[in-house]
Amino acid sequence: MKEIKSIRLKEGEFLAKNLNQHEIEKAYRFRYKIFCEELKWLPKNTVEKESDEYDQHAIHFGVFSCSGEIVGYSRILIPENGFMLKKEFADLLNPNYCIREEKDAVEISRLAVKSDTRGNQGNSAKVSMLLYKAMYQWAIRNGVRYWYMVVETKFLKSLQAFFPCKVISTTKEYQPNVSSVAALLDIREAESIVSKTNPALYSWFVSEAS
Repeated sequence: MKEIKSIRLKEGEFLAKNLNQHEIEKAYRFRYKIFCEELKWLPKNTVEKESDEYDQHAIHFGVFSCSGEIVGYSRILIPENGFMLKKEFADLLNPNYCIREEKDAVEISRLAVKSDTRGNQGNSAKVSMLLYKAMYQWAIRNGVRYWYMVVETKFLKSLQAFFPCKVISTTKEYQPNVSSVAALLDIREAESIVSKTNPALYSWFVSEAS
């Protein structure tokens, strides 16, 4: 799968884009603060970076503030290099469930928004939506139709308010009092539905960078 390196979306004070190697290193520190220090979902380490075996071949996205600080992050995993749903989260799925591993399917993971941005619901929504818009436009340019993801159940509900994400697994607590579930989003189905139910949102998603 060819990586498109030209995703660059400016929305008000925020900029979303594909990350270069220097920015990816900054993103590892951002992920460490979120997942290791704040949420405590992953163990701390001396280098204060959070990275794993999937990062080398992932497509990384970030949202930056006007000062150049990373305030949001997500990554796309492509099937030829493995999905977390096939390994770390395999126990979520029914043993008979067959994950699509064609080039038109990817997995979204490590989506995170800076804590003080989350405190501002308006900015939190802007950052999250901008990440999804950047990944959507990358997906369209690369012939991707299906998005797999493992998310908190409460976050999935907020996502389903806008997009037809389908639950494909049982619910499990990987962290205390945090219920997670696997979901699948068919981009083409979402386009068909959102273009009719929320045409303004659809127009924004397909609009080019300003």
